Amino acid sequence: MCRLVFVVAASVALLVTPAAAQDDPRPELRVGLAEVQSSYDPGASLAFRLWHVNYSIFDTLTERRFEDGVGGELVPALATDWRRIDERTLDVTLREGVTFHNGEPLTSEDVVFTFERLQDPELPYAATGGRFSDLTVEAIDDFTVRFQTELPHPFLEARLRSAYAMIVPKDYFEEVGQAAFQNMPIGTGPYRLVEFSPEERVVLEAFDDYWGEPAPASRIVFEDIPELSARITALVNGEVDIISDLIPDQLRALEGREGIDVRGVTANNVHILVYNTRHPAMGDPLFRQALNLAIDRERMAEALWQGRATVPNGYQIAAMTGLYDANRPTPAFDPERARNLVEQSSYDGETITFNAHPVYYTLGVQAAEAIVQMWRDIGVDAELIVSEDVWQVRNDRGEMADTHTMRVSSTSLLEGDTMGLLTYAFGPDGWVPARGLWDVPEDFTALYREAEASTDLETRFTAHSQLLDIFEEQAPGTFFYQWETLNGVRSDIDWMPYNDLRFDFRARNLSFN
Repeated sequence: MCRLVFVVAASVALLVTPAAAQDDPRPELRVGLAEVQSSYDPGASLAFRLWHVNYSIFDTLTERRFEDGVGGELVPALATDWRRIDERTLDVTLREGVTFHNGEPLTSEDVVFTFERLQDPELPYAATGGRFSDLTVEAIDDFTVRFQTELPHPFLEARLRSAYAMIVPKDYFEEVGQAAFQNMPIGTGPYRLVEFSPEERVVLEAFDDYWGEPAPASRIVFEDIPELSARITALVNGEVDIISDLIPDQLRALEGREGIDVRGVTANNVHILVYNTRHPAMGDPLFRQALNLAIDRERMAEALWQGRATVPNGYQIAAMTGLYDANRPTPAFDPERARNLVEQSSYDGETITFNAHPVYYTLGVQAAEAIVQMWRDIGVDAELIVSEDVWQVRNDRGEMADTHTMRVSSTSLLEGDTMGLLTYAFGPDGWVPARGLWDVPEDFTALYREAEASTDLETRFTAHSQLLDIFEEQAPGTFFYQWETLNGVRSDIDWMPYNDLRFDFRARNLSFN
């Protein structure tokens, strides 16, 4: 097998003179991941596994303070200050003295470019660009940036800390192009990329000109170790220091072992199923409702997660605070009604395929196997396809061709707009319509726009409840459970996972004893 390795070095004039990592007294951190991604352009994908690595390379304008892995108030990052001019205008003051990994200074032009590139139809940012579709960005001076939206956007400040809003260098990006940037990215973070073997290994090195507190590790080596048993063995044998994606029935392999801890936090993330509603077999909402009614989520959560996952009452989680409706019922499990809806629908007995990635979603294949059997029990000819190319074939606009019917996915509460859990995926700016999987109804869009522009909690709560009603009626997908992210960690390393699924290896969250 051919192994493609990108080595980013000073010899190609991309980076500042590298530190002599071998002489650095700081420890090296070794991390075993379930999957190393094939690219690390923060704007090109909403995949949460990018954040395991990207959060060390890039910075955002604003940030959240975390305590015990749980996010809290918004705090400065690359922006030292932000102020509202009016309900549609936000001025942001940049931190001075910040440099990118190639030694170039951060200025307003880089910030403007970061957001404008997401709206460029010639670049592959359809899934993320919609989050800023009504945004214009202007450099007022070298360190002041003005953000303006067509409608009031009271949660823009928090959206600026989103994973896809990580700031990239304008000159370097334009020099190398997007294709090269995704394999040789540079940012302003505490670590810089020095080696990248797609889907195998990523090596980061401490960036000693970082604007914040110095990186606590000399290097971070991320290794692709898809098999959980192999990750556990690597941790037990001292080959790695941290491993990701433990599952409950494997915890006994680590519990009680001296020098090893299991650390977890309930993720602000829900495993979901996305239907390709443009596929002929999936066009009838009655059929999609039947598929949803056939899923026994409670049994799946208990059997697979053993108490470490919960079925939410609707497409919502408690972290949504003021929008969370505790009285909304959990999704019904009603196989008899599901059978009746199948008979009433346009379903003609053809095979529907459930596409699942072998390792990307923890216990994703096992969940898919259970669901496929539940669908067969209501008279649906369902087939599971396990493939690394879960999206299969796209057309020239990045939309899905009608070659698959559905796939497992997830959605996270990433932004200050707490409505973002549902609309992050299925809203008019979400990645589901961006990939051509669902035509968002006009009433859904109107409700979302009304709520997005409002600061009135009652208005937003009512709109969100109505959005959930439309989602359940149209059934462009469904949700399974909110889960706990579990990691194996050497006991002498002080580190916690975050509930937004980022891996933070900065000084505030990593130290060695």
